[in-house]
Amino acid sequence: NKYNCVVTLKATSLGKKSAVKSYLEPAGKARSTDSGSYSYYAGPVKKSAPSCVKWGGTAGPASYNSPSEHCS
Repeated sequence: NKYNCVVTLKATSLGKKSAVKSYLEPAGKARSTDSGSYSYYAGPVKKSAPSCVKWGGTAGPASYNSPSEHCS
């Protein structure tokens, strides 16, 4: 169905609110983000991505930003 979904799970400070962020950015479209002070995770962020998508997130000092992938 060409939908993608991302969640950023915390590995530390579980149960305590801290900054967490998840995002999806389909090629040629605006980035959708969920960010805030969360106890366990940010997301899910769901977005239609008929071609390639970039995704990622941050939790504390850890972050990940994917290359353009999941291309159909």
